[in-house]
Amino acid sequence: MSPRFLLLLLAAAVRPCAGLVRLRGSSFLDAPARFGPRVSGDGICGSLRSADPSDACTPIKNSAGSGGRAFVLVVRGNCSFEDKVREAQRAGFNAVVVYDDEEKASLYSMVGDSEGIHIPAVFLSKMAGETLKKFARGEDSECCIESSMDETAGTVLKHVVDKLPCLVYKAPCSSGSTSEDACAICLEDYDNGDMLRLLPCRHEFHTVCVDPWLTKWGTFCPVCKLEVITGE
Repeated sequence: MSPRFLLLLLAAAVRPCAGLVRLRGSSFLDAPARFGPRVSGDGICGSLRSADPSDACTPIKNSAGSGGRAFVLVVRGNCSFEDKVREAQRAGFNAVVVYDDEEKASLYSMVGDSEGIHIPAVFLSKMAGETLKKFARGEDSECCIESSMDETAGTVLKHVVDKLPCLVYKAPCSSGSTSEDACAICLEDYDNGDMLRLLPCRHEFHTVCVDPWLTKWGTFCPVCKLEVITGE
């Protein structure tokens, strides 16, 4: 079974617990809010703007505009998730992308009261949010939120990652080291016998570093941003 076919299985949602946010060829795992509507079907796409103020705990100053769907990027903290979503809805946005204010090992499941909330919200890691923020420029940045995936999605994605080739590092004869002799994630030099994961772009990393990256934060190379699954 090909890795691409396995990725398609992620869309077979039975009990949704995770989804994907895509922007400029990069994909990030998200956790949908446990209140308000969920993204379903083929997902939704729209322009992405950073909230002003960034935490959306008070009325959002920048509007959604009038050129189609618009999403707002909001940082966690200072008020409840529900407050953030209500402010975004009042400002006319069609969806909310909340990202963590600290780097953590897992995504938070946002809770709140669904009464009167008509737009979906998803939660991303700090790394994902800061990456999206660089490209959150309104109409120039189309962002897509894909429908939530089955609770086994993480297991399926891990199976895809496990099929990527591995190699055992062997130090060169010369004593000098280069940037190619170090993992770009942990920044530690490779030691003889270290197990490395080789991505389709030919960049390699410690398996213990890159596997969690690919299964929790984004399905792209940490260095060149090439999609690991689609190769785009």
